[in-house]
Amino acid sequence: MQYLEEQGEKIPALAETFAKFGELYTARLWHQLSVELRAFVSAAPADYDLASFYAKFIKSSEDKLTPLLLAHTVTAIAGRNEGTWEGGESARAPLSHCHPPTARLLYAYRARHTRAATHSPSSPSAPRTHQTSKARWTSSKM
Repeated sequence: MQYLEEQGEKIPALAETFAKFGELYTARLWHQLSVELRAFVSAAPADYDLASFYAKFIKSSEDKLTPLLLAHTVTAIAGRNEGTWEGGESARAPLSHCHPPTARLLYAYRARHTRAATHSPSSPSAPRTHQTSKARWTSSKM
């Protein structure tokens, strides 16, 4: 909470957003906080340090937040932050620091989107065809 207050004083344009985060946190409205965090991360100013925001606020409450929304939030932070995290960790550090259910969601989400990005649209796979029970019955009689 102190971090949010400091950030609100440091960046007056975002003071209302940080106050809302604080209200949702103290009211224990975890899903609403998850939604707001995801929206904030996707629209945060380019010069805002999302890595320290993750380390000082999100990380302390990630076990209470909605896992899928947290996965989207952390993936967006990791993808946007090309530098290093505090302590010299790589930019992908949040993926390894999440609690196990969220980490599994993150890895599944990233794997799915990686496959989708590498799938060639010029060679679509053939659509699956299903035989009806009557077609199987007639083909087995022959």
